[in-house]
Amino acid sequence: MTASALPVAIVTGGNSGIGLETVKLLAADHQVYAIGRNQQTLQALEQVTNVIPLALDITDFAAVAAFTATLNRVDVLVH
Repeated sequence: MTASALPVAIVTGGNSGIGLETVKLLAADHQVYAIGRNQQTLQALEQVTNVIPLALDITDFAAVAAFTATLNRVDVLVH
């Protein structure tokens, strides 16, 4: 399956703890957007296949709206 054909997952807090482990598990068969506020810890995810790290403050409605407007679909949301 190509990356574009994979189900799309968004994981908030995806750069540490349970969120990070969730990102790693989902990346096996999903295109995962790992959302976090710490750009430095997100950089480590750049090397993980099927993971797109994204620094985003989910309390910033305009930023979240701009991000979601770029998506065709979301199959899984972990918050």
